[in-house]
Amino acid sequence: MNEKINIQFIRDRINTAYEAEEANAISRNLYEYLSRKNQLSDSLLEKVIHLLLKQTPLQYITGEAWFYHRCFEVNNAVLIPRPETEELVELVYKKLKNKPPENILDIGTGSGCIAITLKHLFPSASVTAIDKSKEALNVAKKNATALNAEIRFIETDFLDDAIFNWNEKFDLIISNPPYIPVSEKSDMEENVINFEPETALFVPDNNALIFYEQIAKWGQKNLTSSGIIFTEIHFRNGPVTKKLFEEFGYDVNLYQDISGNNRFISGTLTE
Repeated sequence: MNEKINIQFIRDRINTAYEAEEANAISRNLYEYLSRKNQLSDSLLEKVIHLLLKQTPLQYITGEAWFYHRCFEVNNAVLIPRPETEELVELVYKKLKNKPPENILDIGTGSGCIAITLKHLFPSASVTAIDKSKEALNVAKKNATALNAEIRFIETDFLDDAIFNWNEKFDLIISNPPYIPVSEKSDMEENVINFEPETALFVPDNNALIFYEQIAKWGQKNLTSSGIIFTEIHFRNGPVTKKLFEEFGYDVNLYQDISGNNRFISGTLTE
């Protein structure tokens, strides 16, 4: 790799396309990636910078994203794992580490980052991960193999009512489902709306809680009596999501993320 290439060099090339803080983070992460892959050429760096100037997420360019200290393969069939979702996993671990779950279901697994991380945190648990996207499941399966996690993957649409024919019980149901109303698309960053899978992000304006309603209904039948549901939520919808679960008979807790936003819900079935 050319010795002239450093973090400052990269930042100077991309700073017109990004805010300063984001340009700094991208430049640092790209430099670290190039340092690890030191066989990469200057010409490849130019191609990467060209893509970055078009707002292509760095994770899709490099094909990797870090989540909970592990490197996951990603492509545009799956969402890029977010720090808030790491917080969700950490919350689950803190709440359940003294009584580890035995049977875990991850709804809408995407890259598999939640399911795989939970398998490592709770190694004795049986972990099932579902997604309606065959392409996403292909990515998740690769990650499970690469990260030595035994996961049962199932291709199914959780919103299809056929899901209610599934009679297996779980003592932990977890999900980071689509929750952003379509009307908010215009407020979002180009590198999200132009590259990440829409079906993993957006829900209809007139039914923004569609996944939470299905999870709550399904949990009534498929959550063990001592089991718990954890979900990530839209920060604007904390109270209404909490109310929805309560209406389906759950005792609900609402949690904030590190920025103080309503971000997570847990629910247990009341007797």
